[in-house]
Amino acid sequence: ALMARLTVHVLDMAQGLSAKGMRLTLTRPDRPEWHVQMVTGEDGRTPGPLIEGDAFTPARYCLVFDLADYFAAAGVAQQDPPLLTQVTVEFQTRKDENYHIPLVCTPFGYSVYRGS
Repeated sequence: ALMARLTVHVLDMAQGLSAKGMRLTLTRPDRPEWHVQMVTGEDGRTPGPLIEGDAFTPARYCLVFDLADYFAAAGVAQQDPPLLTQVTVEFQTRKDENYHIPLVCTPFGYSVYRGS
């Protein structure tokens, strides 16, 4: 059987680099007490899937990327106050599918999509 999982990749287009050190939070609106937090590594990816296997059930999820904190720590110029503080991606999953959510971002814009 397929081991379903959720992975992410963050690319900092302001610097042309993978976004090392961006904090991510995954929640489920139907389970307010449940959450997963991770930070991206050198390659702009988390150390492992945010969620996988039996824990990754079909549901609505909310993935929050902390942009302003990341760009401030990276020394990237932002307006004051920052235009984009967080990017929130809400999505729904189906049974036994892998989901890869890449984020391409700058302090002034972003793109997110379902990758492979």
